[in-house]
Amino acid sequence: MVPQETIDQVRQAINLVDLVGDSVSLRKVGRNHVGLCPFHPEKSPSFSVHGEKNLFHCFGCQAGGDAFAFVMRQQGLDFHGALTLLGRRVGVEVEPLSPHQQRQRQAEERLAAVNACAQRFFSLALLHPCGAPARAALTERGAPAAQVKARALGYGHTTAAFLAYLKKAGHEAAQAQAAGLLNDAGDRLLFERRLIFPIFALGGTVVGFGGRRLQDDGHGPKYINSKESALFAKGRLLYGLHEAHAAIRSRRLVTVMEGYTDVLTAARSGIDTAVAVLGTAFTLEHAKSLQRLCDGVVICLDADRAGRSAAFKSSQVALQAGLQARIADLPAGEDPDSLVRRSGPAALQRCLQAARPAMEFFLDAWLPAATAMGIEQRAQAARALQPLLQALGTGLERDLYTERMAQRVGVSVPQLQRALQTRAAPASRRSRGAGPAADGSDGPPRRRTDAGEAAKKRALSAPTAAAGAPTAAVQPAPPHAFELELLRELLLFPSLRARFGEMADYAVSETMRLLLEDLASSSAPWQEVLPRYVRAGPTLTKLLRVQPKAAMESTKKRPADDLGGDEVASGHTFSAVLASLKCHRLDVALRELVQEIRQCEATGEATVRLMRRKQELTARKRALKQDALPRSTALPTPLAATENVQGE
Repeated sequence: MVPQETIDQVRQAINLVDLVGDSVSLRKVGRNHVGLCPFHPEKSPSFSVHGEKNLFHCFGCQAGGDAFAFVMRQQGLDFHGALTLLGRRVGVEVEPLSPHQQRQRQAEERLAAVNACAQRFFSLALLHPCGAPARAALTERGAPAAQVKARALGYGHTTAAFLAYLKKAGHEAAQAQAAGLLNDAGDRLLFERRLIFPIFALGGTVVGFGGRRLQDDGHGPKYINSKESALFAKGRLLYGLHEAHAAIRSRRLVTVMEGYTDVLTAARSGIDTAVAVLGTAFTLEHAKSLQRLCDGVVICLDADRAGRSAAFKSSQVALQAGLQARIADLPAGEDPDSLVRRSGPAALQRCLQAARPAMEFFLDAWLPAATAMGIEQRAQAARALQPLLQALGTGLERDLYTERMAQRVGVSVPQLQRALQTRAAPASRRSRGAGPAADGSDGPPRRRTDAGEAAKKRALSAPTAAAGAPTAAVQPAPPHAFELELLRELLLFPSLRARFGEMADYAVSETMRLLLEDLASSSAPWQEVLPRYVRAGPTLTKLLRVQPKAAMESTKKRPADDLGGDEVASGHTFSAVLASLKCHRLDVALRELVQEIRQCEATGEATVRLMRRKQELTARKRALKQDALPRSTALPTPLAATENVQGE
């Protein structure tokens, strides 16, 4: 915890007029300075800064406070982030860095330097004759030169040219590999001959890249991103947020789209609040970062079955984070980019202006009042809507939607509430299920369960099922004994709890994913959270007896040279647990690969490619195993039914 004296020192050293004046044009009127409010659109100045008191106030939107409040609202930071930023501005050291933190910051700075170098190379390559295919693609999409320059778009060119440029700039290939720009072997640029979209953090640092295939020849995925690194995490970053955050903050609204080109097209169409996910689901981390900037989100995804399903799950996440969620209903088969190219910018603007509250949109889509529906279809639709209804929390809005749903199902409100309560399960915060990535990589998986696939097939075959409507939630798989052993190691270090969300993507079971997310986002004691996901039994008792190291050592006198010791140990534990989960995913991928090789051998098909893939996965597992925790369980197996998710 930062001492109060340090906070007061920063507060007293800040000149609020100068701070606000960096982004707002102020003029002196009497003892105050006035200007247009940076937090809401206005034509007449209602924003005032009192220089002597170091306070600001807007008479239009009622925003007000000191320098910390201004930076928190303007930059979307929490108090500690604002304190750190202002401390740097006035030369006050907020918190001394431990040796581990210093090494971590230095590593991140090296990665940022490599990314900046790569971004310069991609931009130069786009202007070079070799970049003609990328320039043609941008021209076809209607992207003007000014936007290409403002967004720092580029072209991947060749691996040889990229590595030569890096070397000339003083960087090694190993550094580019650590930044997630090269393949696992470190000998190929991931973005060869692709259109490049740099991805910026809010502060303007290039943290990664997205690359689009220029030839629709089916070779390789259409879009790829930088590999995960200390700087780049798809589940936390949004494309275009750096450029749009001022408009989002001013309008208190964000528009979430699916693709990079959608964002560029929206920006050219006068929609300056557009951002896009990075080829993954809209996560709770995304929603929480946006909550600091705005009050509501308009979800504008592709108008197909997959897009509708993603819009439903994104709405659920947004509501859970306390954001208002609305759905923009695009014409069937369109995405924002295709709609503008076909019908013009005004068509997209009309769709966004007509966006409806998410619960209202899906209620009308899946339980239309005027359409005759069978009993089973009505019950199925009600269960499908249950997660969104729960995400509304408690209050009048939820009560009113419950009443409307009950009317359309044809039951009383108490009957509907009882029926939904008996099927209640922990709400999923993201669009994921269990299983390894399709390519057997150790990155965050695209989850899919057999039960989920069966339910999806049933929904698609139902004659009255609306496009994109999910079926009733399948009960999540119980946690594995293997996972709970790892959780016990994590609970020894309370400082790691805020990072549990980073590990949720790698959880083996759906229940463990939900548990990790809940622990990361909830302020409740972990002893209260655990019983929601693990039933009473020996395993739960064992976990509840875990005594965090900080508590165990609080009464001991620590040696003078033990500065940062706990932090280093917790960092090692986090890395080891993560490596253990990744090893498990590779085990699953290898078993599936061996089965595929046997099938090919039985039919006389070539297995060279599969054998090479097996060698790659085996080598990756061997490298990870060095960092993983020792396993007391040979293979992860589900816990007994008595230690399952409550409600099953």
